[in-house]
Amino acid sequence: DMETCVTGQQETLIVLHRDEPGMIAAVTGRVADSGLNIGNFRLSRPKKGAQAVMTLETDAPVPAPLLGELRGLSGILRVVPIPANKSV
Repeated sequence: DMETCVTGQQETLIVLHRDEPGMIAAVTGRVADSGLNIGNFRLSRPKKGAQAVMTLETDAPVPAPLLGELRGLSGILRVVPIPANKSV
């Protein structure tokens, strides 16, 4: 089982991907290049070399063009943005 922790208090991006070298750098590099700041990051993988999940809390919503770019990366299986719940 893969675990992730989402508080709902921050903009959050869940990225399911193959557990391969360079995946974290590819995702976080594109987030940084877009000008979006990562406030919190967590990686979970139940087994080396299988699937893994990144959870990124960001300072602002993830723009649609960036979501498309991330979804187009080799090794990315799914990208899910979760908007902040300001009432939490």
